[in-house]
Amino acid sequence: MLGTMLTGMLAGATLGFVVLLITVAIAQGKKSRAQTSLEHNGDLWPQIENWCKQHGYRLREEDGQRRLYQRGKGFWQAASRFQVTRNGNTWLLEGWLHMNALVITAELALDEKGVIAKVPRDKSKKDFNFLLGQLGAPAI
Repeated sequence: MLGTMLTGMLAGATLGFVVLLITVAIAQGKKSRAQTSLEHNGDLWPQIENWCKQHGYRLREEDGQRRLYQRGKGFWQAASRFQVTRNGNTWLLEGWLHMNALVITAELALDEKGVIAKVPRDKSKKDFNFLLGQLGAPAI
């Protein structure tokens, strides 16, 4: 009985991992990032930082005028990523899901169509559009 149970667990885990690999492989062929830009003379960083705190995003990388934020660990479920790049008065905002299947990774744009990672993508897109609205940028 224990052997049958262990065999079933192993088969289920293997099947789940294969489905994850296929999902990430399919996502590799899709649009990688949703992008929008806006012109703004002032400093948007305080608004962006406040939104990140409210929605569970943490700063992952910072490089001069570029900041990358992430919500989630990205293991077994796609992590939501958000990047802001400032170039003078132009602000570029990008949103995507980072999908990781250990041996392959993919980025999937929040505004991509289809069923791949639909639930986390829709939630992240809703949150991202809320921020865009606060900043006066068009929704994706």
